Formats: sequence, C-alpha cells, structure tokens
Amino acid sequence: MKKLWSSRLSNFLRYHSLPWVERGGAYFSNIAYSNIGLAANGRNAPKALMLVPLESIGYYVQNRYEEGADAKMHNIYFQFLAILKRLVDHGFVVDCIKKDTLEYGVDTSQYELILDEGDSLAFMPKVEGQRKVFYCTGTKWNRWNSDELRRVEWFQQKYGIFVKPVRQIKPNFSDQVADYILYKGVPEQMQDFNKSACRVQLAMPVEFEPDKVVRDFSKRDFVWIGGWGAIHKGLDLVVEAFEKLPGLKLHVFGAIEREPPVMNWLQEKIAANPNIRYHGFADYRSPAFQQIVASCAGHVYPSAGENGCATLGQTAHFGQVPITTPTANNQANYLGLNIEEADRESMINSICANVDEVVMMSEKELKERSFELMGFARQRFTRTAFIQSFDQFLLNSKFPVKC
Repeated sequence: MKKLWSSRLSNFLRYHSLPWVERGGAYFSNIAYSNIGLAANGRNAPKALMLVPLESIGYYVQNRYEEGADAKMHNIYFQFLAILKRLVDHGFVVDCIKKDTLEYGVDTSQYELILDEGDSLAFMPKVEGQRKVFYCTGTKWNRWNSDELRRVEWFQQKYGIFVKPVRQIKPNFSDQVADYILYKGVPEQMQDFNKSACRVQLAMPVEFEPDKVVRDFSKRDFVWIGGWGAIHKGLDLVVEAFEKLPGLKLHVFGAIEREPPVMNWLQEKIAANPNIRYHGFADYRSPAFQQIVASCAGHVYPSAGENGCATLGQTAHFGQVPITTPTANNQANYLGLNIEEADRESMINSICANVDEVVMMSEKELKERSFELMGFARQRFTRTAFIQSFDQFLLNSKFPVKC
C-alpha cells in the first residue's frame, strides 16, 4: 500500500510541478483527463471523447509524446497515444475516460466525436450531428469467446490439463449504434458486426521497423510468437505439428511463464523434442532475436482470433511467410499460407502441409516472397502508415481539420 501511495503521490507532484501545466486545462487522475488541447485550440474548438485504456495518455498530457511513443508497452497503448495527438492536431479538445467506466451522469451531448474501445456507445443518448466511432480490437465478442473456449476444450481433452480462458471479453454492443467501425484486420473480420456502420480499415503499427534485414534463404527454421493466452493463439497446435516434423526447428517466443500449466506442458514437450526451443520474450531490436529470425522462413500462427495481429505485422518486416488461420485477420495473409480450421487434427495436419510447402520453396522463390512481404510491411505495418490512415479517416469523414 505504501508503494502504491508513494507512486501516486510521485506522479501527482511530478505533474503539478511542471511549469507548462495550465490550471483549468488537463485534469490528471487514474480515471480521466479533460480538456486536452484547450490551450492550443481554444474554448470554441469541437470536443471529442476517447473511452480507451489510459496507460499512455499521460505521456501526451505531460508533453512527453516522443518518450511515450518509444516506451515498451502493448501496441494498443501507442495507438491511442497517437490518436489523441492527431485529434488535438486536427483541432479538437479531447477528454479521455478509462473505457467501460463512463457513468450515466456524464453529459455526452457536448462531444462532436466519441471514440470507444469498450461498451459505452450503446448506452448513450442519441445526439443529432454527433458521430460515434467503435474502435474494434478483434472479432465479434461472442465469436471471439466461443473460439477461445473451443481451443481450451481441445487442449483439456488432449492432455487432461485445464487452462483458464484468459482472453474472454464482455458482451459489447457498441458496434450496433456506431457510425464508424475502425479495425486493423481484414474485411472478413467484420462479418458479424453492424452492417449499417461505415467500416474503415486502418494500417497496423508495429514496435520495430528494421533499417536492414539479414536473412539466410537457405535455412528453413520457423517461429511462433505469442502473448497472453498461448492456447488461444495456437501454441499447442504448432508444437504438435513440429513433433511430426523432427527435422525442422521451431523457435517459440512469448511470456509463457505467465501461464504455469501451459509452461509446464511446454517444458515437457521441449524435453522430448530437441527441435523445439523456447526463447522467452521477443525483443525484436536485439541481435539475438535477429540472428534467430535470419534462419527462419515462416511465422506459424494458428490464432483463434486477432485484430490484424501486430506480431505477424512485425515478422513481415523480416520477410517471414505467414502460415496462419483466417481468424488471425492479418492484412498480409494473402501473401502466406492458410491453415484449415475444421477440427484439431486437421489443423495440425494443415500446419504440417503448409510448413512442408515453405520448406520445398527454392531459395529464389522464398527470397521473392520474403521481399514482397517486406515491401508490404513498409507500406501497411508502420506507425507512420497507421497515423496516415487515421488522418485519412478524419478527412474522409469531414471532421474538423486544423492542419
């Protein structure tokens, strides 16, 4: 408790002692920031409300945008930091409230634009001229949940191990009243969402954009990279596939230790299969990661559900051929190979067949495919491309434009 209080006090004092803080401007708390951009855009500027995670918003409020952009944090936090900056740059005064904490007493009629990653839009009154934007981060909530539960059930039936379905999400009806749905995946991802909303595809920002990529196109190792919810992301399916492919190496990256039952299972698999190696967290900037990926030909990722998948976007910069499920919803999927999603065994067999196809590519074929992926990544999987795509949304939607 002492540490928590000390941290909050330190942040409070650090913020309020800064000379550029304008009293009556941005309000600092764990729940909300208000009037961001007031000093730049004035009291007559249109107002916007962002209902999003707040982990990165403080960087902008404290005039530390570049530091925030370089901070090691989940990709989604950079996205909302960048969106906040662009809204202010386009002439808005912005309030930010932590998603799913909006109370009924808040007057939302004052906002010309409301962007919500959570489930608040459906419970707001209709206001003429106001535009509501649902920031989509996956497949529809019921499909997402059922797909993960199916993967967890498969794992339990195969190994007798119960794992928690850690990627479950609450029911969300924001798309039903949204004027716009922003997403970073593929159009097929939108199949279950409100058909009357205008659906806008954004580019996918990634953490690291390498200036130079070193590859050995004679090698045919493979990689799996995943975060929280390894079974949701198909780790067990990939491991079992490479059990059947003992002559090929699989490099596993992630924070699997956060899920002890999965980590214990993985350690047993690694002990029995020397072609499978676990490297822990993927630091894309590190020489160690780049040395490993230089020998890899493809990224195998049979995820049950993604919103474009930043890790696939990241490995596209290294020219890794994506071997993925359609539900990974990655914009570069068309440059890779598709994993059939019927039942567990057919998925594993499909992974094996696709891996074999990549292995059989000539060096010339693999090099051409890798260069095509790298070129696509430079166009669609960068922070600049993400910001430009959001700017284009604002321009096409005829929101106020200052710059």
